[in-house]
Amino acid sequence: MGERQALLKSLAEDIYDNSLVKTPKLSIFEIEYSGLMNEVERIYSALGGTSEQVPLNYGTWDISLKDFCIELDEERHFNRYRFETLASSVYKDYSFFSVSNYREYCLKNEGRCLKSASWGNNWKTNSSDKLFIVSGDNGDLSKNGSSRWRQRAFYDFVKDLTSVVRKVPVLRVSIYDNYNGNTVNEMLIKKDIHNLRAFLKHLEKRI
Repeated sequence: MGERQALLKSLAEDIYDNSLVKTPKLSIFEIEYSGLMNEVERIYSALGGTSEQVPLNYGTWDISLKDFCIELDEERHFNRYRFETLASSVYKDYSFFSVSNYREYCLKNEGRCLKSASWGNNWKTNSSDKLFIVSGDNGDLSKNGSSRWRQRAFYDFVKDLTSVVRKVPVLRVSIYDNYNGNTVNEMLIKKDIHNLRAFLKHLEKRI
């Protein structure tokens, strides 16, 4: 867990009286029952997915509370592949984060994603190369690009489905979001506890 995520999690835990819970991953059955399997398979294919069955082995939640989840999205989450997922019909009338802002962040900040995630496991892993088109050379987005970026974008998309399938709000926070004249990133780096606490309370208005 990164320092920024750890700080946000600590504050959320304090604000919501240690109400952190474990939210299980979505199952194939749940997605099928919700009628969204065709759309999930379409997005997986569009991202260069190569497995016969869509992968659902995404990581744990950043902050999992009793009534909702919070995901902190830093530099590695904004690129052309995430942009692709945000065009899904799943996001029509989506209210738990600004989809239009997220699409703009993807278009404007892919360079920052490259700066922080163009090598090693940030670019490809054995798992991501098995589940998606095999990565090209480090930092080269001209052909196959990054299988790990594709995988991260897909798993972010699947996590968002929790809002639709289970009716559990997934509140996404981008480091590029603004609050009270500062970006979330600035508040986290400065450890601006006062504004961060106010921001976390403000998030509830999305529900």
